[in-house]
Amino acid sequence: RPLSELPGWFLPRLHATGAFEGEEVNQVQGNEYLEDSGIGQHVEDPAAGETLATVSLLQPIQLTLQRAVAGRPMHSDERDSEDCLKVLLEPRSLLILKGESRHD
Repeated sequence: RPLSELPGWFLPRLHATGAFEGEEVNQVQGNEYLEDSGIGQHVEDPAAGETLATVSLLQPIQLTLQRAVAGRPMHSDERDSEDCLKVLLEPRSLLILKGESRHD
């Protein structure tokens, strides 16, 4: 679906953060996470752009951020399980990843 089908308030509020200055929002993805599920380990495709915004709408969700090497998640045998950051995204919250937090 085209971005024009998003609720009218969404993109203006996202741009108002200043995080996308000089960039276009090129995609929006909606996910429903069922009870006791979360966002699994992965690295976002570079095609998603330099800035990644995550919005939690209805339920809190836990996101675990870990280092990437050459744009790929570190294998469990190589990473320190304590070298991570757990973020609780409360409903109606916005997390913006850009620069080092987005790529490393």
